[in-house]
Amino acid sequence: MKKILLKTNKNVDFDINRDEEYLDFRKRKFSYKHRLKKRAEEIVWAFKKYSKADSQVILDIGCCDDYILDRIVKGFDIKLSVGMDINIDGLRNGISSNIKLISGDAEKIPFKDNSFDVVTASALIEHLDDIGKLFNEIKRSLNSGGIAIFTIPNPVYDRLYFFKDKIGHKNQLEDSDILNLLSKSSLKLEEIKYFLVCPYFEIPFEKKLIKFFRKICLQKIMFNRLIVVRK
Repeated sequence: MKKILLKTNKNVDFDINRDEEYLDFRKRKFSYKHRLKKRAEEIVWAFKKYSKADSQVILDIGCCDDYILDRIVKGFDIKLSVGMDINIDGLRNGISSNIKLISGDAEKIPFKDNSFDVVTASALIEHLDDIGKLFNEIKRSLNSGGIAIFTIPNPVYDRLYFFKDKIGHKNQLEDSDILNLLSKSSLKLEEIKYFLVCPYFEIPFEKKLIKFFRKICLQKIMFNRLIVVRK
């Protein structure tokens, strides 16, 4: 196994302050906890299906309190797990002692080239100004053959939400937009998968319902997407 060296950029800002309202919302709002749980389940599923390395080095961008990364660490052979977020308050609320946390910018990942086997980013893309920069940085940071796993809202519902400005969504990408951005960054698409039947609570027979939607080609009525790409 090769030696892994992770070097942070000296320009990383460790003094960023953000409102604690989001963290309170994340912890207390039942519908948000439901969506977070569903996104974590899909990312773990993709990790199991597509990640091939024996002992992995993983970066979760926009980790906040490292809920999703903690699920991965508990289920797989992880050599090193790093959570990165621009929100210092979120990092201070980290739930796992096995995850290294760092403040950093998704559009300028503060690690050297070829540092990670897997990069994850859940509910992040829709908040960024320049997604092309993110994809280029992920490609740079991934080892050859490494994978990146994202979740992103279905743009149809995202446009309909009357509160979209309040939750900070800056873009509503169609699948074709994502493919175009991936092509420019030379990342290879492995899968786009729609999920999440109800964004507010668990519904009876949800797994069977999802399977039925996919069988009759109605998967795009679901609220969220999982995207897996490879370097």
